[in-house]
Amino acid sequence: MTITSPPQKIFRSSRLTKTLLILCLAWPTVTLAAAVGQPAPFFKLEGADNNSYQLNDFKDKIVFINFWASWCTPCRKELPMLDQLQDKFDNLVVLAINIDRDIENANQFLEKYKIRSRVLFDPQTNVVSSFGAVAMPSSYILDQNGIVRYKHYGFNSEKDTIKWSQEVSSLLQEKK
Repeated sequence: MTITSPPQKIFRSSRLTKTLLILCLAWPTVTLAAAVGQPAPFFKLEGADNNSYQLNDFKDKIVFINFWASWCTPCRKELPMLDQLQDKFDNLVVLAINIDRDIENANQFLEKYKIRSRVLFDPQTNVVSSFGAVAMPSSYILDQNGIVRYKHYGFNSEKDTIKWSQEVSSLLQEKK
C-alpha cells in the first residue's frame, strides 16, 4: 500500500519543488536576459538631468550599468562606490538606472547620498526586465562594443569594488 501526501503538504515541505516552480515561472525572463557574451539590450531612458539617453550614446566606452532602487539597503552603500569607480577610469561610464515607480523617491535618495553618476529612470521596469536582473542591486559591465562581459547580483562591499576594478581594467586593455 502506498501512502501519498496531499499536494499542499508536499509543496510546503519540498524546497526542490519550490525552486523548480520558481524556475519554471521565471524561465521566460531568464531566456530573454542579457547574457554574458551577447549584446546588451537596447534602451532609451530619461535621465535625472532631464535629458534622454540611449545605450548607443556611449559607444566606444566601457559601460557599467547598475540597477538600483531607493528602498534598497545595499544600494545606499554601492552607489557612492560606483562614483569612485567612475572617477578612477577615464573610459568608463556608470549608468545608475533607478527602478522606483515614484521618481520623487529616487530624487530624494540622490539628494541625500550626493550621487554623481549618470542617473536614468526606468519606472515601468522595462529595461531592468530586458536585462533579467534577479536582485537589487544588479550590475552589468559592457565592453566598448556593447557586449555584456560581466554580471553582478547584490553587493559585497569587501569584494565587489576590487572585482569591478579588475574587470574594467581587463576590458580597457583589450583591443576593440
